[in-house]
Amino acid sequence: MYRPLLVCSYLLNGLAGHSPAAYRAGNLLLHLAVGGLVYLLAWWTVSRRGAKWATALFLLHPTFSEPVFYLCSRSDSLMVLCAGASLWMYAHNRVGWATVLGGLAMWSKETAVVLPLLFLLYEY
Repeated sequence: MYRPLLVCSYLLNGLAGHSPAAYRAGNLLLHLAVGGLVYLLAWWTVSRRGAKWATALFLLHPTFSEPVFYLCSRSDSLMVLCAGASLWMYAHNRVGWATVLGGLAMWSKETAVVLPLLFLLYEY
């Protein structure tokens, strides 16, 4: 596994403190950032009211709590954050930023390799 962005996030989190609470706070901040991205994408595709419901469901549903409570699941949050931001940039014709963010998503978790396929589906 080659996940340099994940390792860097652990390093930065370790500089803030080596307690379990510090790592959980880092995971919670990532989860909230992904929630903000969910709101942005839902607002863009559905509506403002639908975006509020989608964000509340994402942030509060127990299924999505694993990346917050388990330190080893941080890669999921990092990958979704970078891949979602990459899709947003691609949709707004910022291909350079989309490429950089897509690369960061792949440096977070290998499953981001499907991102070019998502770009093709968006174009379709």
